[in-house]
Amino acid sequence: MKKFYGIIASFLIGLPLVGQSPTLRLLNYSNQDITGTTLNKFIFPSQLSHFADIKVLNAGPDAEVMVKRENVNMPAGYINYFCWGTNCYPPHTDVSTYPEFLSSGQQNLTFIYYIQADTTGGNWSITYTFFEPGNPTNSVSVHINGYTYGVSLSDLPVLQVKAYPNPARERFIITPAVDVQRFNVTITDLVGKVIAAGQYTGGQAVVDVRGLRRGLYVYHVDVPGYKRLTGKFWVE
Repeated sequence: MKKFYGIIASFLIGLPLVGQSPTLRLLNYSNQDITGTTLNKFIFPSQLSHFADIKVLNAGPDAEVMVKRENVNMPAGYINYFCWGTNCYPPHTDVSTYPEFLSSGQQNLTFIYYIQADTTGGNWSITYTFFEPGNPTNSVSVHINGYTYGVSLSDLPVLQVKAYPNPARERFIITPAVDVQRFNVTITDLVGKVIAAGQYTGGQAVVDVRGLRRGLYVYHVDVPGYKRLTGKFWVE
């Protein structure tokens, strides 16, 4: 009888536990946990916009991870597709064909999603879910709410910000000169690779630059109703 119970116990160890918390987590490029949250994005008509500010962290044992898009709500004429790993999937594909292997503790930065708007403005939304095939408890999502401006980029007013200190050693602070509830800041290197990205409230963004190598970087500030502001700063 003891041998029988031992066999049953060994079998159960290999099964996922009911109600077990997912070990996958979603982070932005500032390493803030965005699992289960809603992100707001703003784009302009007739521009292909790509977003690469979602990182996938495997906080559990080694796992293969796939991605699917759900709850897609796009105006007529809009195109959406995504890339995961070394593969990009066309607009009619909702689930990645090939998984990405994530070892325990690994972060994956290969996910990119693209929005191509037509010449009209409007609202759009989409949900991306990252999951481990065969383990339904290990699934996490992030929802995207988007808005496309109904005016051309040239018609928008110019944004003014205070950006300091420059050079920066520990913190780089960006304060828009307009009253705004939330805005986005993206930090890239000189070739356009996203280094950090985040959405800020309270009228000020404080970016931690202690993990950046010494050199020149580019900051982009997106405030609804204004042209994107781009500038450069030095990290010591």
